[in-house]
Amino acid sequence: MGVVLWRQSVLIPWHFRDAGAPITQDVAGVAMGLVTDGDEEIILTDILGVEDHYGEMDMKVKGTREGIAACQLYTKHPKGLSEQTLKEALSQARKAHEHILDHMQGQRAQCMPYHAPRVAEVQVERNGVRTLLRDRGAILRDIEERTVSKLWYDRRKQVVSVEAPNEEAEQLACKPVSEAVGVLKLGVKVDPNVEKARQSFAVV
Repeated sequence: MGVVLWRQSVLIPWHFRDAGAPITQDVAGVAMGLVTDGDEEIILTDILGVEDHYGEMDMKVKGTREGIAACQLYTKHPKGLSEQTLKEALSQARKAHEHILDHMQGQRAQCMPYHAPRVAEVQVERNGVRTLLRDRGAILRDIEERTVSKLWYDRRKQVVSVEAPNEEAEQLACKPVSEAVGVLKLGVKVDPNVEKARQSFAVV
């Protein structure tokens, strides 16, 4: 095998955006190429159009840190590609993925636009489901109207899913849901309605 060519400035993403939907893993992609001179082979990493045109292989590889997610390959080599060539190309693609993913790591939250749509989930305990869904989901409908968001209860996961148009709406929608089902955290202030008051306790 020959020398690996790697344009590092191209592999480093200059920005990273998502649409606010949950992403379980970052995915990186790279195009691998091949040029030959007799029996000598040189595998190229991150090829340009001219290298694709004059080269003898174009292999696009996408993957996560766990492995390959998608792969597309075509070759113009008259004898095809050897197993060793494919192994070397995939090995170099793996190194390129790691390089790109290192730069992407931690950037999603920092670069997400404030006005991007958001998706969130609020855990609901069993004893809070009745409160949440009484009067045909009046609480959820009220929150939807006030925050211009979409809410629904997922019985399988026991969560309230929230689709909000932006970060502010997401926060405004999740907070009253947590308060309504009694999911309280130490130090968080709430403004509950007092239903019953007794000498030693109150029902809110």
